[in-house]
Amino acid sequence: MAKKLAKIIAMGVLIIMSIGLFAGCGDNKMPYNAVLYDDAIDWIDADLKDANITSGLVANDEHLQKSYFWLIVSQADFIDKINEPQINVDFDKQIVVIYTFTTVYATRKYNLYNLSVNGDILTVEYKIEKNQGIVGNATQPKQRWFIVTLDKVDVQSVNFIENK
Repeated sequence: MAKKLAKIIAMGVLIIMSIGLFAGCGDNKMPYNAVLYDDAIDWIDADLKDANITSGLVANDEHLQKSYFWLIVSQADFIDKINEPQINVDFDKQIVVIYTFTTVYATRKYNLYNLSVNGDILTVEYKIEKNQGIVGNATQPKQRWFIVTLDKVDVQSVNFIENK
């Protein structure tokens, strides 16, 4: 009887785990079908990188900005800023935003948290992955590059906000 009960319990646990695996935690779809390509430094044109260094990387850099963004709405502009495109973008239906900033967490991954449009401003919220309790994982400052693709929206400016 004990063996039979143990098998029933084990099967119940397996069923519950399977449901959790396949059901997940709900619909995590990003607004505007947005996708973040994190740490895309190799995708960015060398001239664009050289001309847009962010503050915090070198000494005496008070004249440098903390971050830069580019709103890309055409294939020609996309090709001008990207080495060899790693993704296909349909500019009749989508836009691309390139964003760069300085981080001291070069080994941690960033994820999209939320997107919203208010008037002609797109706000992109992103979040750094948790450090899983590891202490001391900060690194030497590094310039990070994001590429975000999303459904076409009529905006003129983009705000990037780190959600902590």
